[in-house]
Amino acid sequence: MEEINTMQFTTKFKSLSTILLLWTTWFVNAQQPSDIIEITPLNFGDITAESGSICTLNMNGDISGSCDASSADISVGRIQIENLPKNSEFFLTISGNNSSALSLNVSGQVTAASVTTAFTDSEQLSIRSRGSNNVADIIIAGELTTTQGLSNGQNYQVGYTISIEIQ
Repeated sequence: MEEINTMQFTTKFKSLSTILLLWTTWFVNAQQPSDIIEITPLNFGDITAESGSICTLNMNGDISGSCDASSADISVGRIQIENLPKNSEFFLTISGNNSSALSLNVSGQVTAASVTTAFTDSEQLSIRSRGSNNVADIIIAGELTTTQGLSNGQNYQVGYTISIEIQ
């Protein structure tokens, strides 16, 4: 597969003024190029810095666990894939990544050709574009876990990967 884009998203840990960078890597193997567009970045807002802290973001944008639900920056990730081949089957996998301090487990839903399909981390979905509708809309939520204590003023990174294989 060929890597076509890499982006970074930023949010802050309020309790430590620590910056968390979320990156997204997209891969595509296609008969024709597909455009992947970030509509809204995935943002968990503020999270407790202790090891084992878990912050959960649901599809409605509601947050729970070891995080600050009052943060105005909280948002589900919204991605749009355009220019998919018409009337074609494609396989889509969205996987959370791990870093030395953080683990991201993603979940969400994909809507293509008026059909909505839920997904969990690393699950391969078979999606079909139909007629002139060659767009897929993705909503990404999930669970962010600190795998070690975080230090004040340090930057931490974790992200998710979107893979598309068009048949």
